[in-house]
Amino acid sequence: MAKPQWPAFYSHSWSDDGRYHTMVKAIHLRLSLAHDLHGWLDEEQTKDGAKWPSDEEMIAGVKSSSVFVAFITPCYLEKAKPSAQRYGIKTELNAAVTESKPIIHVILEDPDAVGGLLAGSSVPGIQGNQPFVLVTAHDDADELNKQVAQLAEAIVREQV
Repeated sequence: MAKPQWPAFYSHSWSDDGRYHTMVKAIHLRLSLAHDLHGWLDEEQTKDGAKWPSDEEMIAGVKSSSVFVAFITPCYLEKAKPSAQRYGIKTELNAAVTESKPIIHVILEDPDAVGGLLAGSSVPGIQGNQPFVLVTAHDDADELNKQVAQLAEAIVREQV
């Protein structure tokens, strides 16, 4: 089997204000520079000036990645629900489950609230029994670097 092109596929919700996307971009940059884990990030993979990658591009990204990293926020979990409108998050998660990719949950805020949502989730690929990492120290660079290092270790450990 060929080695995957990407160590990880980074799945996240942009949210209404783009705050989560900004967080994920900062984590992605730290993973790339400090840990040589340059993963698949949507804005770097869009074609022809499109704002979002197509479903086909997202599925190809998941297939060509070793690990699926879900950046969990309440907004992400809302968009992942089976009853939610069609969102790229659902396409990405379905591809990860179909391809049997290891899934790492990265909790970006309020671990107690998000953890409770995870435990009660019925979304395939989003359950409380999967590996998770907290990356909540957005205002403390040293702590953020430690948390990103833990995520890097989890990605390397879970790689196919």
